[in-house]
Amino acid sequence: MGVVADGNEIRARIVVGADGKTSKVAQWVGAESYREVAARRPVYYGYFHGVAQLPETALELFFVGGIVGFLFPMRSDEDCLALELQPEDFDAFRADPQAMFEERYRSLPGMAARLRGASLEGKLKGSKGVPNYVRVPYGPGWALTGDAAYLKDPITGFGIGDAVTQALLLAEALGSCLDGAEWDETMSGYQARRDEVLLPLYELTLNAVDRVAPSAEALDPLRAVLASPFSTRGLSYWLPDNLATFLPPGGVAIAELSARGFSARRQAASDLPA
Repeated sequence: MGVVADGNEIRARIVVGADGKTSKVAQWVGAESYREVAARRPVYYGYFHGVAQLPETALELFFVGGIVGFLFPMRSDEDCLALELQPEDFDAFRADPQAMFEERYRSLPGMAARLRGASLEGKLKGSKGVPNYVRVPYGPGWALTGDAAYLKDPITGFGIGDAVTQALLLAEALGSCLDGAEWDETMSGYQARRDEVLLPLYELTLNAVDRVAPSAEALDPLRAVLASPFSTRGLSYWLPDNLATFLPPGGVAIAELSARGFSARRQAASDLPA
């Protein structure tokens, strides 16, 4: 297979499309999509300087009513701030994006004070939302990875981890093929493994997008439980055997994956010399 760059055709045994949600490689090869769901929530984001920092740098997520806020530390004195909105908010934001964005972002916990000295670099960027799809990630002489192969709403914050997971799985599969393994068998195995790992996150994300935030009053019983050491202790005894009864689709798989990380850290700590 080959691609054209600067008017010249470049040929290779395998062309990997890692060229994002508007992937030309996916378009050229006619990669099929499945489990497609249209964009649900409008998204606006921009790069800000002067945001007051936390004592320790962290990626921050805010869930307030129908708004989801993100703060991504980028480099010294630069943060990417993003908001996911409800569809009915999109027209109001388009009329005056910066004023609406800053007003909503200041309503998030602690952000009014932290944004006092902040300034936007350039312009805000926005869209009606991110489409959701899974694509067949391979064919004769080509493969897809990253957003070219699998894309979903950013509400759950799994995007970078998903991209790394795909890259590692694809690298292993391509390595086998270049070493002589049969192409279709190896790559169909890659697709199956990718879907096994990532589709639970996909379903969890779609569920999170559609969920309506509970009212403050509806959360009061939960606050009461968490405010009581005795009740919280009782909850910790009950939860491990009952996760599947209340977690959304995909939530159990995510909990199990995260649990392995905690187990590994505990094992590593126990292996340290006394």
